[in-house]
Amino acid sequence: MAEVDNRNNTRHVIKKTDEHRRHRRFEVTIIMDYSDGINFFSDPILDIGIGGLQFESFHQLKVGSRITMTLPFTPPIKILGMVVWQKKTKFGKGNFGVKFIEVRPAQDWAVREIVRSLTMDADVSI
Repeated sequence: MAEVDNRNNTRHVIKKTDEHRRHRRFEVTIIMDYSDGINFFSDPILDIGIGGLQFESFHQLKVGSRITMTLPFTPPIKILGMVVWQKKTKFGKGNFGVKFIEVRPAQDWAVREIVRSLTMDADVSI
């Protein structure tokens, strides 16, 4: 991610690390369904937190793409997200970071409950 220094109008790269996250992420092994508005896909979620998730896919999505995801919990959670980063991995796959956007209160509550259950399994706080 490039950021502009207003003092001299230069650009520098900021690495996105866990220390920059607002919310902690938790590893999961589940498959989600999602759509880019044209096609439908099913791919594994690698980790999830209150603000978003990371998933792996052979399908290429551009940063800034909006996707509608159905998270396979009981009941399923349908939520909108935006791809905020991508990283190519081996064998033509990529990892994608998605930020939840336009989150309604019921969706926020459901995601928080899922993360809370994961923290209870991990014995940590969110």
